[in-house]
Amino acid sequence: MITQVEHARNGNITAQMEEVARNEGVDILSLLSNLAEGSAVIMCRDGKPVGIGKGLRTKVNVNIGTSSLKIDPEEEVRKAIIAQKHGADTLSDLSMGGDISEIRKKILENTIIPLTTVPIYQTAAQTGIENMTEDDLLRNLTLQAEEGVSSFVLHCTDSATLNMLKDKERIMGVVSKGGSITCAYMTINRCENPFVENFDKILEVLKKHDIVLSLGNTMRSGCIHDERDSAQLEEIRKPDQAT
Repeated sequence: MITQVEHARNGNITAQMEEVARNEGVDILSLLSNLAEGSAVIMCRDGKPVGIGKGLRTKVNVNIGTSSLKIDPEEEVRKAIIAQKHGADTLSDLSMGGDISEIRKKILENTIIPLTTVPIYQTAAQTGIENMTEDDLLRNLTLQAEEGVSSFVLHCTDSATLNMLKDKERIMGVVSKGGSITCAYMTINRCENPFVENFDKILEVLKKHDIVLSLGNTMRSGCIHDERDSAQLEEIRKPDQAT
């Protein structure tokens, strides 16, 4: 599949770009430029696009999902329907309890707006962090891509950045749930981040389905005391280096 960003970089205006430009009331060439440089993205769901980023209106995302303590699939579907009805632009299913694949399937069946997930949530819920394997993570990510998810959140910190926390007196440590699960996996297995190690393979999956990648902020601070330490700054700096 040729993705929206590839079309933009080739100077090709797609039907999705035209629809976003029309809905947003922006110049199509400005949108094309922003997509090409990566300051805007288009999340698609069954061909229906939502533009996010520079030059576009602020979008509303609604988080829904079960926990290990509260599992009511029908309630999550109702939440999704209500969110869409009242103008949500996107949904995030953060389920970690029950039959997560079936819950996601029902949400997709009852909504038309783009859906984001954090793939490591389902893997950890199904296998336990201590039993997770790299293959489990990649298999689950691929499954969700094939089901029609529009965006993934992956926490791509590395072991060098994680080690910076050992020398810091943080009050709250890693407060990101997806980030903490990823860091726990790395610590238990004494390994590098599996999302970093398999980044090229993951990008192939995302490209095949034109899925938007969101890099989760693992090292964000949880309180004023922990703000702007070396670990947080290093995580911000590394994507810039890669670019």
